Amino acid sequence: MTKSIKTFVVLLFVVFVNFTPACGGEESTAQLANPHCGEVNLPDASSDASTELPSGPVLDIECGSLGGNVAVAADNVQVFSCKLTARNESIKITKLAVTMRGHFIAADTRAVRMYRAGDGSPFVSGIMNGTNEAVMNWAANENLLPEAIQPENPVTIVLKADIGFAGQVILGSDFHFEIVSTEDVVAREVNNGALVKVNILSAVGGTYRIVPFQVVVTGDAPASGSSYTQAVLSGTQLGRFKITNFGSSLVFVTKATLADKGSHSGSMSYRLYYSDQNSSNYVANTAAVASDSMDFGDLSVQVPIDGGSYRYFTVAVYSSAASSGDSWQVAVPVGAVSYMTEEADLGYDGNGTGSLQGRIYGLSCDGSVTLGTIFKN
Repeated sequence: MTKSIKTFVVLLFVVFVNFTPACGGEESTAQLANPHCGEVNLPDASSDASTELPSGPVLDIECGSLGGNVAVAADNVQVFSCKLTARNESIKITKLAVTMRGHFIAADTRAVRMYRAGDGSPFVSGIMNGTNEAVMNWAANENLLPEAIQPENPVTIVLKADIGFAGQVILGSDFHFEIVSTEDVVAREVNNGALVKVNILSAVGGTYRIVPFQVVVTGDAPASGSSYTQAVLSGTQLGRFKITNFGSSLVFVTKATLADKGSHSGSMSYRLYYSDQNSSNYVANTAAVASDSMDFGDLSVQVPIDGGSYRYFTVAVYSSAASSGDSWQVAVPVGAVSYMTEEADLGYDGNGTGSLQGRIYGLSCDGSVTLGTIFKN
């Protein structure tokens, strides 16, 4: 009897061991104990193919730029950059083409230069010629860059431009740079010169607009990040910002598309005031009135600011049906304030008509502002 029991135990043990590694075909003890058994061999149809390891060398390219205003005749303005990442092998670049798109391109820039980030000297340069589009092609037998791109050590290249001179550029015209397709880049393995797959993750830079000089918006009160709880009624000042003309000639502020990042119930209307020039009499003059929005749009008065001078602009409550706990936060987004200038004041043709009788509208101020928050008590 004892012998029989021992044999039975041994047989059970053998059966269990035989079933443990089974992961396919018929259901097994191991599958019941571990329902994920064998899944490492099954493809996941929902996975992103880009996460798979490539079988050969790859050059990833990620381009962009912030965009914004650039002043007439400014030198060495950064307008485009690309991060280059080599995967699996050391890589060199033997061809690079960059496209500029916009208006009156031949006049917008005098020259462009490409640098490796941190270097003082460009590795290529050129002049963009064209009306609405221009392509700059650079090529080399060995490598355009000063050194090969090493795996796990990305390289950033930066394009800088000299902006056209006064009387040649069209004020308000815009442009951007991009790499149009993978055919614009030829990359090769350093060791054997074999072609490398090019993978463009992002290709287009921000849009730049040409202005005569800087006219800048800065915040004043309440300070950004601050908050106050107080009575809110007709005449309450909700936010104040400053516009400074850093140029040498007169401009006229013509438009203010402001925003309110607060939250209020009930109907409101607002008034936009402006100070006398270089003065702190904040609500001396009225520029516009808006109902239930701080988008004042075109101002009822074109507000002049001489070169080297400033004015304050204040948003105040005109009429209120606010409730306790309501809030207001005045914001001036990028490009929200526009100005006009006259060619006679500039002293040169800014719109390409050949005369000095024109006015240039739609030029945007630099800077953005988000002021502090006002809560109704």
